[in-house]
Amino acid sequence: MIIRKTERGGFTLVELLVVIAIIGVLVGLLLPAVQMARESARRTQCSNNQKQLALALQNYHDTEKSFPWGAAAGWGYSWHAYVLPFMEQQNLYDTLVWTDVNYSPPPPPPAGTAAVTAVAAAQTRIESFYCPSQGDPEFVDRDGINPRAVGNYLGNVGCFFKSRFAAAQNANRPPTLTDDTYVEFSEGDGVLIPQAFVKNKPKPPIRMSSVRDGTSNTLLLSEAIFDILGPCTECDRFYLYCPEIDVGGRRGWGDDYSEVLATTIYPPNFDPIAQGLANPSSIFELTFSSFHPGIVQVALVDGSVRSVAETIDRDIWQAVGTRNGKEPDQLP
Repeated sequence: MIIRKTERGGFTLVELLVVIAIIGVLVGLLLPAVQMARESARRTQCSNNQKQLALALQNYHDTEKSFPWGAAAGWGYSWHAYVLPFMEQQNLYDTLVWTDVNYSPPPPPPAGTAAVTAVAAAQTRIESFYCPSQGDPEFVDRDGINPRAVGNYLGNVGCFFKSRFAAAQNANRPPTLTDDTYVEFSEGDGVLIPQAFVKNKPKPPIRMSSVRDGTSNTLLLSEAIFDILGPCTECDRFYLYCPEIDVGGRRGWGDDYSEVLATTIYPPNFDPIAQGLANPSSIFELTFSSFHPGIVQVALVDGSVRSVAETIDRDIWQAVGTRNGKEPDQLP
């Protein structure tokens, strides 16, 4: 009996092309779902970060009977530095020297313990200050500090405040979207305001009792993208130590607080180019913004975190930015 070996033939070219086409279709169908799942996870982590920061600010208030300064002129430290002990960063907090750093760009920073520890803090990356949707870069060379850790969370300085809008000042009116100039915060009607001095005496920071529009109706902090390559050439979001704050000494006014604070004067994800503004960086860096499609996430004074559509009514958005504007509008 003769046993014949049956040889198995390979795939034909047509069969291979069909299989490849099917795989390509499946990948095309699954990839958006995978990307959406990843963005959902990043958005959740960003929300958790804001929740942690809001609780840290509340714990600070319980201890100190007020919220921290949004920015401490003369020291260069932001509100992020004040809450370090309340978010398991006591060791880093203990390295800070709370005295006048006298940092004046360009580099190098002056010698001295205060300046050295401030720069070291600025180089420390803390996950809770960084939104994972930001992606790269995580460190940059900025303000003469290399590497400089990037952050994404800005405190709410308010909506209607004294500013350097020349057109608005001349017309004796609040700034509008058409006033294209650099804003430097003087006094804010939000919750995390810059340190200010009146007759060489510091004005007190904000207490919970001053939030008369309601803690569930008032913005505490939100997110902002780091972008120095796109339409905004000055959108530098940092934390802990901000030389621009310290440059002004102890005046408490006229300094650039945009590294750590923002305003609700402009809508979320405000697009200055679409508004036809000549100098988009000066406007865009003062807005809350995110990489989450169509929304920004915000933390309110009561500690809750909400998603806000970029199409929110502007009057409501501005009202939520004030602590005592007598317009206790709620976020939709």
